[in-house]
Amino acid sequence: MDNFNLRKYLAEGKLLKEEIMVDTTVMMGGDEYLKPMFAAPEKYGIEQEEVEAIKNIIATPKMPASKFLEVFGDYWVNIVQEPGGDAGQIEQGLEDHVKGGMLSPEEAAQIMIMYWDPDGTDYGDEEKEDILKDFQNL
Repeated sequence: MDNFNLRKYLAEGKLLKEEIMVDTTVMMGGDEYLKPMFAAPEKYGIEQEEVEAIKNIIATPKMPASKFLEVFGDYWVNIVQEPGGDAGQIEQGLEDHVKGGMLSPEEAAQIMIMYWDPDGTDYGDEEKEDILKDFQNL
């Protein structure tokens, strides 16, 4: 993948054309986290409303990344209501997708950029290349 051109990939709008799908369970923490959390939410400091919101999200096993980011944003703002942390959960979910062979580093970088810079005006080429390198180095 050394010859991958992120600028060209972004310029061609591949994400919109390809509708990269994500596994909602992986993006929400994975079975290793969710199963015990669903069984004993009080141990995790989680209210029933949040459990139901997560169950609603993962009820759709695969979702286009753009839709997941929208749904996750609503969940974070309306249910979690805590500053920060959301980017870390998105990044971890994407890393798990790459490690599990469900997404390429390029796809994960594209989704992360879409999350951090939805209108495409905040990140320059260098920052986008750095994001890609992070996913390539997993």
